[in-house]
Amino acid sequence: MSMIRLLPTFALAAMLATGCSVFNRDTPATASFMLDAPPQQKVQGASLGSVMIRSLAAVQPYDSRAFVYKMAGGEWRYDSYNGFLCAPSDMMTDAVARAFQASGRFDLVATPSVATVTELATEIVVEEMYSDFSDAAKPRAIVKLRMYLLERASGRSGVVAQSVGVASVAISESSPKAVADALSAAAGQAIGQLVAALPAQKPAVVPPKQ
Repeated sequence: MSMIRLLPTFALAAMLATGCSVFNRDTPATASFMLDAPPQQKVQGASLGSVMIRSLAAVQPYDSRAFVYKMAGGEWRYDSYNGFLCAPSDMMTDAVARAFQASGRFDLVATPSVATVTELATEIVVEEMYSDFSDAAKPRAIVKLRMYLLERASGRSGVVAQSVGVASVAISESSPKAVADALSAAAGQAIGQLVAALPAQKPAVVPPKQ
């Protein structure tokens, strides 16, 4: 499977072969996409109360707006022309909040823009988010999220649960939109795994020592 319009190296090779000048060639088309994770389905389980979805952090280079590619031979590249409209960690924060709300496991799901006190909070890290072209015939979108669920009611912010969501989704064709769609689908699957790993019951509050 070729990477049409994805890798500037191919455009440079074509330019050199035809003798085009770097000063008179047309600028390649660019495209920007939003992360559009599939809706989370409601799940069975007791209410866990209220939760604050803190802003996600991303391990570099996965917080780049440009698509990140893993190539054969251990090479990595940024896409100079195609990517996300804003930082993936910002869009992932919104996607997690919407999924947790839709899951039905919480009475209230808040984000950092909401001034409220919640019983629980999440710390989630985007550990991987890239397109794997190391096997050019079978490219895949990879997303890995690590979540720490914190208890806040006691004022200590202790970790009461932790989980990992990992997803791999096939990239259907050689186009920037197909890459964005596969990353969105993988994000939805990884978030769904975090929802499935939530505690069965509301964590017990341990009062602080006097």
